[in-house]
Amino acid sequence: MHILGIDLATRRYADIGMALLTPQRTAIRVEIIRPSALLRDPPSVAALMRLVAQLNQKTPIHVVAVDGPQGWQDPQTGLPDARVCERRLNTQAKSGLPGHAKPRSSLRFVQFSVDLFDAFAQAGWPRFGGPNGGSPAKPVAIEVYPTAAWRALGLRPLPSKAAARRGDEAVWLAHLQRHFDLSMVHAPSHDELQAVVAGLVGLTLAAHGPSQVEVCGLPPRLVDGAWREGPIVNFRPSFNYRRSAFVGSTGSQGGDTTPP
Repeated sequence: MHILGIDLATRRYADIGMALLTPQRTAIRVEIIRPSALLRDPPSVAALMRLVAQLNQKTPIHVVAVDGPQGWQDPQTGLPDARVCERRLNTQAKSGLPGHAKPRSSLRFVQFSVDLFDAFAQAGWPRFGGPNGGSPAKPVAIEVYPTAAWRALGLRPLPSKAAARRGDEAVWLAHLQRHFDLSMVHAPSHDELQAVVAGLVGLTLAAHGPSQVEVCGLPPRLVDGAWREGPIVNFRPSFNYRRSAFVGSTGSQGGDTTPP
């Protein structure tokens, strides 16, 4: 079982965190993927998908966990300019109707993220449908929100890059290792640590099923050619992650390696 966590950004590949998680006999192996060393700016959905396809050929990816919105607001919810999951978790960026976001400066990010989820679906990782099924037997893409994930573990969220101090990544990694047995191949940057957290949410879903995570929001649905809503998957606060059986887990094979 391999899980890919992505902390998304749109301006530079250096700001995109990617972490590949693999449960092994004694720990969860975490390999940091640095797209800035492999791709040329500015970021594009097509180039990211080619990179993921290459990773998938070597290590079939079961779950892709993305810190970014998967869809637009469904007007039937009655919420102004936000999806249900965004309102409940108070996400920083909020998706309105297609082509609209709050704050307006986040529209580029929201559009890029929705397009990336579309590309994942075309390549064999469809959007996660919600809590009614069992553990995903086939590859799937999920939306995560690391700020909420840290809180669900009973930890203060990792400070923003602008507010972070030197050494904060090491401190928060140590906090995270109180809950998970992690074998880090490289020390993570700020964005990469957020990608690790995203990947751990995906690993929890894959290993234990929807009953052991918190699925916040509505299932995704296609309306007028655009995907609306979709849930954010989060840790379940009462779950004992340290004692859960992550290591040695096995899963199904990854998605189609053909890029969109």
